[in-house]
Amino acid sequence: MIYTVNITYEIVNNPKKIKRSIKKMIPTYKATGARTAKVKEKIQNAINILRMENKKITHYSIVKTAGVSYTTVKN
Repeated sequence: MIYTVNITYEIVNNPKKIKRSIKKMIPTYKATGARTAKVKEKIQNAINILRMENKKITHYSIVKTAGVSYTTVKN
């Protein structure tokens, strides 16, 4: 038997309520985790490349080497 649970979220200053089921939330969390892991690996590889090349490791140099956004690197 499969049970579905509806969770209601209230958004601040928004009169509407959003219903989401667990069946939709779990794959979303898995996809987000996969994207996060991929970006973390890119950033770590960029840092290793910069170390091997004896270049200065800054947010900007990581952005250029890894090909991710500046905000992502800062976070």
